[in-house]
Amino acid sequence: MNRREKLLAVFGFLIFAISSALLYRERIPAREVVLTQACGMPIRIMNPPTQDEVPSAVVFHGLGANAVVMRSLGQFLASTGFRVYLFDLPGHGNNPDHFSFARAEECAAAAISLLERSGEIRLQRTVLIGHSMGGALAIRMADSFPTAATIAISPAPMIHASGMPSGAVLMGSPRRMPVNLLIMMGQFDFPYSRESAEKLVQMGGGQRNALEDFLEKRAMKLVTVPRATHTSLIFNLPNDSPLATWLQKSLPEIIGLHVVKAIKPELWGILGLLGLAFLFPLAASSTVFALGMKQAQPTVAGRSARTTMLCWLVAGLLAVSALKLFPRHNFLRMAYGGYLASCLLLAGIVLLVLLWAASAKQAASRSSNASWRSAFAGALLGAATMLVFGAWLTLQLTDTWLNDLRWLRFFPALLACLPYALAEEWALGSPSTGNWLASFRRYLLFIALRLLIWLSILFALYFYSSGQILLSVLVMFMGTFSLLTRFGADAVRRRTGSLAGAAVFTAILMAWFIAAVFPIT
Repeated sequence: MNRREKLLAVFGFLIFAISSALLYRERIPAREVVLTQACGMPIRIMNPPTQDEVPSAVVFHGLGANAVVMRSLGQFLASTGFRVYLFDLPGHGNNPDHFSFARAEECAAAAISLLERSGEIRLQRTVLIGHSMGGALAIRMADSFPTAATIAISPAPMIHASGMPSGAVLMGSPRRMPVNLLIMMGQFDFPYSRESAEKLVQMGGGQRNALEDFLEKRAMKLVTVPRATHTSLIFNLPNDSPLATWLQKSLPEIIGLHVVKAIKPELWGILGLLGLAFLFPLAASSTVFALGMKQAQPTVAGRSARTTMLCWLVAGLLAVSALKLFPRHNFLRMAYGGYLASCLLLAGIVLLVLLWAASAKQAASRSSNASWRSAFAGALLGAATMLVFGAWLTLQLTDTWLNDLRWLRFFPALLACLPYALAEEWALGSPSTGNWLASFRRYLLFIALRLLIWLSILFALYFYSSGQILLSVLVMFMGTFSLLTRFGADAVRRRTGSLAGAAVFTAILMAWFIAAVFPIT
């Protein structure tokens, strides 16, 4: 435990404390209830009931997301005067119900119907809003619920478009066009999603947004938001966004143009994560010290970049090809997560064989500090990271806290990820100390290896019709998570000198990602 680690920890604690205080002070109040008569749907209600009747906004999240992810959008809507209902759809977040697209549609309809019957909402004063899969779901709900408006943010494709991968059409087109439909697409959204949205607008008779169109409840518009991606639209909503204007035109007697300033939870939530990250080096050193271990200086060399990348390419293609020939791979009972875990397991086994065959046995044997203490230190730090960061993420950014059903998926996922994590540590070798160029090259190799696995999955999506569309949508999140995990694994390896300790740490976090993100089936 050196002075630098202690100073980083103090700085991290201050950042974390400031972000926590600001989020607590400026957060819009919310309450959580469970609709036991509607599939046990958990909902978060922002801007709780007052004596005055206010309009309602029912918000559906996307595939692999949850109600917490939509909190920033909820803050925006609540600041305009809406009472906001954020749903955890079946198999997502803390909803223990099993997921399928049909089940999600069935439970969403049951929840809206129950809220209407109980007097919580009035359809004439309610807006349906959704993102990605939730956008398609909001459009589908219009078949049964004539609300004041429907807003679909980067909706999942509902009509087949050119170049579309298998499984991209999650739900069929609606039987009738929603009331006052606004579709918002990002400039850098998926091309096939944009084409599907354009076809949907054409089916509805084209764009129209004159005042009489709103009065006759037949307004329709497709808007492209500059510099926005598929996901950024739910976080970056300025006060003059098309969404705010559309709400005001759809409910002119209720909604004003003024938007109360609301803090964006994702900004301070990310800052809080940064504070926790600064605490990690001291925590890692303290763990090694508490277990009676001396901080080791690992000297294991990695394999050549060319050989390593060739091994990864072969392993990735063999894994997805095997899953094509033997499609019963969902041992985790998680949509898309079972495929990813199976791919990592098969690729990891192939990689260990290839690395062993490439005479890496001698290099592996030089990882001398592979005692049980090293592996235990990696496991302890991995579990602590999962719990501490998971608690903060669940409070501020996205629900990553594992419920009972997700814990049952975590442990098989951990065993599936372990061979790949071992192979990755073996191939990368030990992190360099004092040589920034070597460290940079090592991280570039790491990124290339993860990218080759993802490209193999993408190959299976387009050429094997695997249907794993969510794995392509989550690429930015998976990439960011991979880099952060790498930083943590290197910190563990520097302190333990152990390939095994770093691999166990990595496997725990990879299994956590799978168990927390993907829908339960």
